[in-house]
Formats: sequence, structure tokens, C-alpha cells
Amino acid sequence: MKRYEEDFKSKLVGLDFDTIENSPHSIFGLSKELKLIYFNNAWLQFSKTVDDKSCISVNYPLGTSVENAMTGTLKDFYIFNYKKVLNESKVWTHEYECSSAGVYRLFYQEVFPLKNGEGIIVVNSIRTEKNIQDVNALELTNLKLEYTDLNGMITQCSNCRKIQRIHEKEIWDWVPIFLAETHEHISHSICPICYDYYWSKK
Repeated sequence: MKRYEEDFKSKLVGLDFDTIENSPHSIFGLSKELKLIYFNNAWLQFSKTVDDKSCISVNYPLGTSVENAMTGTLKDFYIFNYKKVLNESKVWTHEYECSSAGVYRLFYQEVFPLKNGEGIIVVNSIRTEKNIQDVNALELTNLKLEYTDLNGMITQCSNCRKIQRIHEKEIWDWVPIFLAETHEHISHSICPICYDYYWSKK
């Protein structure tokens, strides 16, 4: 399946293609007309987990207006905010739930305007994924094990404030508990997406 438009790489100003292509997060790109112009591999894999028939990628191929892929009040919400990102050239973020019958999933979405005004890149980072019966089972103790190293330190992106996982260092998550309460031992770094978008000279 074709995953990006022919001229996509030339439009990608502000982010490195390899960074988004190899990201474990589900990422898609929209043109300034809000048409689908890119899917990374993680997006395609995710679409298969929520729908065995892969209808997300089959029914909404490249060139499809994102408006045609949405329904209801959520459609108006996303279209309004995607257009706002394009018009104001400001990153927009929010959390949302995308669960199936058996799995509870909470995502953190970051929408980056391309620096040449040619579109937006939408990064969907999974924050929580667990059996629907265990929705209330994840506690602070488990969070500390997932994000705290042997010295009791957590590593936070100094820009977007996401937290780096200990055993999957390429993955950075939005962890509200570490923002609501100041962690005693914290170090700072820059996550790959923020580095590309704000500091890389490519």
C-alpha cells in the first residue's frame, strides 16, 4: 500500500522523514487542504489492531479529505483545531480515548504545522492500553516502575514534558501524574519529535 504522496518529502519542513517514519507512535500527515498525504508504519499497524479488515487505511487512502474520514461532533472539533493549527502556525495538543470492545486506550495527540505552511503532521502517542476490565488497575507504583530508573530518576522532555520510558527509550509518553505532582528526581532531555521540529537544522 502506498503510504505517502510523491511530493511529501519536499513538503516536510521542520521534521525529519526518518524520525517520523521510524517512530513507534502512530503518525499521519495532512496537506493544507486537509487531505491525507502520509501514514507511517506504526499508523498502519495500529489501524489493523482496531479493525482486522484494515478499513481505516483501505477506505481512506491517500488523497482522501480527512473530513470524509470523520463523523459527528468530533469531526467539527478536529477540523476546527486542524485549521487553527494551519492558520496560527502553533502546535496543538490534547488527550483522547480510542478504545475497542476489549481494550481501553488513551492517546495524546500533537499536531505540528509544517514550517512552510504546506500541511500538518499528527502524532498519536499511546498513553494507556489495557484490558477493559482492568481500567482502574494501573497505579502510581506501576507508573514509577515504567518511568523511573534504578537511581530513582525520570527523564522528561524539557519542551513538551513527555516522559521517556525506561525499557523502551525511543518512546516518550504523556504522564499527567508526573505533571500534577513535582517529581523529586527529574532530569531533562529532548524527545526526538521536538528535537526535529524545534532545534534540528535539517
